[in-house]
Amino acid sequence: MKTLLNKLAGSALVSILFIITIYIFGLSKNYLLAAPAVMYISFIASEAIEKYSLKQRINTGFLEFTTLLLSFESNGLHINDLFHKLATGEVTSPKVYIDIARQYVGIEKLIGDVRRSLSILIKNLPKTKLTKFLEGYIGILETTGDTLRYTESIVENELNELRNSTNNLLALVENFYEVYLVSILTIIVITSFPGILISPDVVYLVLFLTNIVAYTISSMVSSRIFYHEPSSMSIATIILFALLIVFIKILGTIYTLVIMIIVIVLSSFISNEILGWRKRVEYSLHELIEDLYVEAQHGFPIDRALNRLSEKDTAYSWIASELSKILSLGVKGGKLADLVDTTPFITKILRLVLSPIEYSGNHSRHLGYVLRYLRRINSIRNSVKGRANVLYAYTLILPPTIYVVAYSLQSMASSGFLIIDPTSIPSYVMVSSIPAWIIVSKITNGCGLCSLKTLFIVLENLLLYILISL
Repeated sequence: MKTLLNKLAGSALVSILFIITIYIFGLSKNYLLAAPAVMYISFIASEAIEKYSLKQRINTGFLEFTTLLLSFESNGLHINDLFHKLATGEVTSPKVYIDIARQYVGIEKLIGDVRRSLSILIKNLPKTKLTKFLEGYIGILETTGDTLRYTESIVENELNELRNSTNNLLALVENFYEVYLVSILTIIVITSFPGILISPDVVYLVLFLTNIVAYTISSMVSSRIFYHEPSSMSIATIILFALLIVFIKILGTIYTLVIMIIVIVLSSFISNEILGWRKRVEYSLHELIEDLYVEAQHGFPIDRALNRLSEKDTAYSWIASELSKILSLGVKGGKLADLVDTTPFITKILRLVLSPIEYSGNHSRHLGYVLRYLRRINSIRNSVKGRANVLYAYTLILPPTIYVVAYSLQSMASSGFLIIDPTSIPSYVMVSSIPAWIIVSKITNGCGLCSLKTLFIVLENLLLYILISL
């Protein structure tokens, strides 16, 4: 009822804004008759948007949910047990799955049968990966009952799909770089012929829009493999793409490059202060879970293993110590992950590691599943970094290639067939190559502007500009 009232209120607001707009522009009052239609259309549109958003959130959190379920299944528990724990807040998961769990618990209280309750839940949800999974889960309950193996196969498929979708997105970025280089060279060639005039503002606009598209794709790649960058930093990066053009037009090339050096150094320093410890946690997490798994195989429960590992002289000992202290205070493992301000990826891993510890004395099996999940994600990340090194090479080659082509064309101008003004070439090179480098950095570690390696491309631009100015 509350959701319906919110939608009606939103639709009414759209209609009111429509009427105000009609009044301001002095249009015919007959247009006021369209207000009910506007309200109806906005209501339908909000319904469609909300349904699409729900499907996306369910699909996005599906891998985490099924991996958590796999941990429960390995300890002899099943999906109805997980739903109950999620509904009561004993275990945490993406919010949409907590809402689904509460819905399931309400149905089960009325029906009293797990399979029928899951069937009704499927009917109440949009068609997603979850509903398809639940249909298969019901089938397993009615036949072999081996829900552990079924869940394990689903998680494995999801990890494979994650790798494939990430590779597809990365291929888009790679194609962009090839098109990018060709586009810049094409612009130079076209502007070299007599009678063809292209305003520099048009070129800047094309380059800016291309940068935004590429940055959006790279952000999708980054989020797929659970890299984290604060939204404020992402917005600042896009603003910088625009300011780069403004600074070039107002201050010139040299001053713009100096400003870029200052911005990169400051942003790297600020990022290290704000995000540095989170990155250190993420880098050490894999080693910690590897050793936790060994400890669990020797019969130590996770809380005891964390206490033991905190006494070792390792990079992760302080992490183990903090987790051990919080658990000793009586905080449930399923809630601990959300109490610490870390990256989304760290939160996911801690949820998977700590959520089932109250429900089993032997933790080695579910730690094995979590460790396999973590290894696969790190494998995908390493694969992306390897392919991104090629893009770094493309970016370094881009400026000298443009200069060589431009000045080769200029040397032909004496023949009378070509007329080229190379004064705008350095600006085009900067507006294309510096954002291109930031975009690759975004793919490799989740943060584009905050990487000191970006100084390489800025210094290259500075050196090339000095050489051509001599």
